Amino acid sequence: MDIQDAQAKIIEKIRQTEEEWVLRSILRLLDIEDSLEKEEWRQGASSSLNRAYGENEPDYEQLMIKEPNPDYNKRNA
Repeated sequence: MDIQDAQAKIIEKIRQTEEEWVLRSILRLLDIEDSLEKEEWRQGASSSLNRAYGENEPDYEQLMIKEPNPDYNKRNA
């Protein structure tokens, strides 16, 4: 069996499986799970943040703040 045949068979088996644990095992074996997992976490966090605030959510105006934080902009400086 040559390498291209083996690659084609492996790819076909991966496409046929719907078992998440099998795919996770393959990703772990290939050492590419971390980057995909980080992307899933980033997308989940972004999605949660988008659900937390509506499109018409008002911004806080300067007059609404009773006690400003003097250290607020120091982190960005």
